Amino acid sequence: MDGICGSNSGNGKITRCYNTGNISALVDDIGGIIGINYALIQSSYSIGNIDGGNFAVGGIVGYGVTGQSIIKCYSLASVKGKIAVGGITGTAQIGECIDCKWYSKDLNYGIGNKESNEGAIYDENLTVSELIKILE
Repeated sequence: MDGICGSNSGNGKITRCYNTGNISALVDDIGGIIGINYALIQSSYSIGNIDGGNFAVGGIVGYGVTGQSIIKCYSLASVKGKIAVGGITGTAQIGECIDCKWYSKDLNYGIGNKESNEGAIYDENLTVSELIKILE
């Protein structure tokens, strides 16, 4: 129930992808692009409504596992869930979030479980045209 794929692992690399659809599921680990991320996602974006279950809901990644990297990803998704909800990722273990931007008027954090915006900039002026540019 994720925008592009359920899980990205091993040497997986997701680049220049986007999701503009709505996602609604009563399960955990819901992301606009990836549900569970162990590897790399780069230069991708998500727009739409993401309405997840109880835990780990994010604009780009639902559940980020140790070793993941989220680089230059943007989200204008409206993200809803109960625990660990973030504009970029619901959870991040030991991993990187670099040069990411997000805007969702109902959220306070880019990285939900850490209640942090480290590497995930809140940008209320983020536009769809900026999102499209990262695919170039």
